[in-house]
Amino acid sequence: MKLSKILILAVLAIALTGCANSINQLPSTDHIKDIKDNIKQNQQNNQDEEASATAEWLTYNNSLYQYSIQYPNEWFVDTKYSEDGFTQRGHVEDNTFMGGDTIWSNYQNTTQYNPGTAPEDLQQVFLLIKKVDPQITVSEYFNSINYSYTNFENITINGLDAILINLTGEGVGPNPIRVYLIKSGDKIFKFSHGLDQIEAKTILETMINTFTLN
Repeated sequence: MKLSKILILAVLAIALTGCANSINQLPSTDHIKDIKDNIKQNQQNNQDEEASATAEWLTYNNSLYQYSIQYPNEWFVDTKYSEDGFTQRGHVEDNTFMGGDTIWSNYQNTTQYNPGTAPEDLQQVFLLIKKVDPQITVSEYFNSINYSYTNFENITINGLDAILINLTGEGVGPNPIRVYLIKSGDKIFKFSHGLDQIEAKTILETMINTFTLN
């Protein structure tokens, strides 16, 4: 009996020693504070880098759809249809209303080109705004259009729910496109570029972070 008690006490002592060691290995309050400070500093550095990258960019403001976005000062913006209201497009039964068509590019008047005459270094970013049910989420909207895709990522852009996707197949055309869908009220802002346009990809990644509602 005495031997059993001794064994039990020995096991408890070992267990308590292990717990004490584990507690001693927990990060201190100062260490946790340092980690939080480092994360905050990294976030600030990223914001500073983005601000520096766009310091000389131009700003486009749309009064009808009440948004603003920055774009490179050496690029051009085609606003011919940017302030046009929603119109019904496609099949009548689809009840699809779109508007606000805008193009940013390193060339002026890009609508003059077709695939056979476009400059080899042509880069373009497109915006199309779609009218939707205010109650629908951006993911629910995307699921309703039944496009094929190779990438799907839920993101947030300046506090707005959005998704980033690569669209392929029927309904897109022969070339895959990279798309940002941003939801605000009864609008879906659809920004896109061709996946083969590397510069446009980099430009839009920065542009999209300057997108704000007025």
